[in-house]
Amino acid sequence: MRRMDRRTFMFMTSAGATGAVLTACGNDPDDVELNPTLIPVEGAPPTLAPFATPGGGAVEATPAEDEGGSGANVVELEAEDPYAWSVNELEAAPGQVILVTNVGALEHDFVIDELEINEELPPGEAVEVTLPDDIEVGESYIYYCSVPGHRESGMEGTLTIVEAATPAGEDEASPAAAESTPGEDEADSSTAVELEAEDPYAWSATELEAAPGQVIMVTNVGALEHDFVIDELEINVDLPPGEPVEVTLPDSVEVGESYIYFCSVPGHRESGMEGTLTIVEASPVEGEEGAPAESDESGASEEIAVSMVELAFEPAELTIPSGADVTVAITNDGVLPHDFVIDELEIHTDLLDGGGSTTVTINAEPGTYTYYCSVAGHRESGMEGTLTIE
Repeated sequence: MRRMDRRTFMFMTSAGATGAVLTACGNDPDDVELNPTLIPVEGAPPTLAPFATPGGGAVEATPAEDEGGSGANVVELEAEDPYAWSVNELEAAPGQVILVTNVGALEHDFVIDELEINEELPPGEAVEVTLPDDIEVGESYIYYCSVPGHRESGMEGTLTIVEAATPAGEDEASPAAAESTPGEDEADSSTAVELEAEDPYAWSATELEAAPGQVIMVTNVGALEHDFVIDELEINVDLPPGEPVEVTLPDSVEVGESYIYFCSVPGHRESGMEGTLTIVEASPVEGEEGAPAESDESGASEEIAVSMVELAFEPAELTIPSGADVTVAITNDGVLPHDFVIDELEIHTDLLDGGGSTTVTINAEPGTYTYYCSVAGHRESGMEGTLTIE
């Protein structure tokens, strides 16, 4: 027999014998699952065995931006109908937030007995679960749904505690986060209107009042996608999680008008994420009426204070604008009686005992005037001052 025929004969004989043995054992040779063994070869790169499944380690939940914008990640987990978690293995760091959302219609909850965590999960709502800061890296905990029958049907998973990862670009991102917070340089907190988008489908306020040209500071404090829309004003801004966004109203909006603001993400407005903005008159800025520039143009009253002591005026020099009513509040903070006199303006107050006070109104032409105390010997002792009207 030729060599090739002999090899063919031996192979067929071996295969036939194997089939006979398997048939004798009650198995169909075609039903046998082959499990090749991977034999490592020194110096060779690792090779995946046939029929093997890539991975096999813990499934990491998709991280999302944290609400606080602190640079930490939120671990997301979903409860699904009828009896399943979106992942059965989680990794999280001490103090990290797990955002658990019931995406189904059935009742579910999230329980970790060892950490005394037991949170109800209303359908459609995202619930924040913050892990304790003192749990140890390397520890594992079982999370499950305690609704009768759910855990038994497979609604259980393992949480492994790992070291916190440093978010990429944390050092560079921190100043930017600080700049996005409204402050003295960016927006006066007393005039900015604040609004928050909350998970799953809510505004922190459903009624707002703002003036023409005013800033509305809108912040998405959740982890879901949201935006801020006012159709009539052509306002449509995205709201990245954790980032405040300035929305400036047009100066042309009329006082008394009302507008609907809403989130245009599908299903959010229909679930109640809508509110009413009413345009009102701007409140006067504190101290605005007393500003010299306003006094020059409108004649609004300004008030300054003068104190009388032994034997002096404080201050000894005053400057006021011309063409405006300026009220001088005069108080005797000394013990001896004093008065306040300006001869050229025919101002002469009554004698004031210690603790007494009075006011005079000055509206005069530009010039320099002397004020003094007329009590005998007081002016001569230095109780006088200079008033300049510009």
